[in-house]
Amino acid sequence: KGPVTVFEGAACLGEAMLAETSKPGMKIMLPYAFETAVEVQATSTIDGTPFTSGSLVHGVLVLQRKQVNETHYTVRNKSGAAHVLYIDHKKSGDNYALVKPAKAVEEMPQYYRFQVQVPADGGAELTVREEYPLSVQVQVANQSVEQVRFWAQQGYLSDDLRALLSSVADLLQQQGEAQRQLHQLQDERKRLVADQENLRRNIQVLGPSPNEQRLRAGYVDRLTKAMARADEIDRDTATLQQQIAD
Repeated sequence: KGPVTVFEGAACLGEAMLAETSKPGMKIMLPYAFETAVEVQATSTIDGTPFTSGSLVHGVLVLQRKQVNETHYTVRNKSGAAHVLYIDHKKSGDNYALVKPAKAVEEMPQYYRFQVQVPADGGAELTVREEYPLSVQVQVANQSVEQVRFWAQQGYLSDDLRALLSSVADLLQQQGEAQRQLHQLQDERKRLVADQENLRRNIQVLGPSPNEQRLRAGYVDRLTKAMARADEIDRDTATLQQQIAD
């Protein structure tokens, strides 16, 4: 433990610091100097894969995909000599799995260490890919018919699940049509109630004259028809409400 001077023959190449006490057989990576003729450029991207699978559990559609962190290292060698380069790549997180390369030459708590052979007359490249599984949960009953039909056409879902989602879309469409009809009936009944109130007020103010009696008869006929239609609407409303509940 402590300062270390590195020599190649009689030439001093640089100095390093041992952060811990070394033991027999122990291997330690010691940075001791900069090689300015070797350049390393890193380019990172974060992206997500398309959905790869899905399942339906208690009305919740669970879709699986992956988040991908990828770093591409480009090495340029201007030294005229071959080098063995070690790249310490910081891990993306505990839940990420190393996909490419399949294995690092060494793994530390926070880093992967990769070895890259750099030829004397050129450069080298290294791509590190890490993936993290993600799931998206969707309450199917709260989705539009179009969205459910879209999922029912996705090839990453099983045939049985796509058939089930297609059936769910049909049911949602039927419920949507029932809701539309129900709202129409409710609006019509409100208008009928208002009309009945007006007819009753008009009937009450009419006198005994022949013209008023003819008007009264017309009003009574319209009131009777309005009441009959209201009863019909009540029956249709109950049927639709039962259909929506089922």
